[in-house]
Amino acid sequence: MENASTQVGSGDIDIVYFKNLRELISYLDQLILDNQRKAEAINKDIEALKSRVDKFQALQRIIEELIEKNKEVLPTAIELTGLKIYIDPRPTDEYDILKEGLDAIMDRNSVLKKVRDVVDILQSKVGQSDTMIVVEMRNGVPTKIVFRGW
Repeated sequence: MENASTQVGSGDIDIVYFKNLRELISYLDQLILDNQRKAEAINKDIEALKSRVDKFQALQRIIEELIEKNKEVLPTAIELTGLKIYIDPRPTDEYDILKEGLDAIMDRNSVLKKVRDVVDILQSKVGQSDTMIVVEMRNGVPTKIVFRGW
């Protein structure tokens, strides 16, 4: 697959070029596979973390019963210009971070699969011709497809 990715703008937008629909489908398949691998790895981390989360939550309930509920609790993260930094996070914080990332990856993969289905239908209806295809990607998801020379 000979495609060129050109970074445009703030980093969340890419422009990717393909020679034909087959290359685009191959590229989408690879993105979907990569996301599935990431999701599997995160799921393993989440599963490993669940027992720590349960123990921490039980301990937290006991502590809340022992101390006054309206005492100020120290923050678990330091925020610098929108970036949250966690040092030795609570298991619940780590779980929430991993779960949020997993949900985002799964959502992105769902969209990629739908886009792939549309491109597959295009290829089956139009046939395979070597025409330049330009794809705008936003946050790893195709948002626009331009067919040149059709």
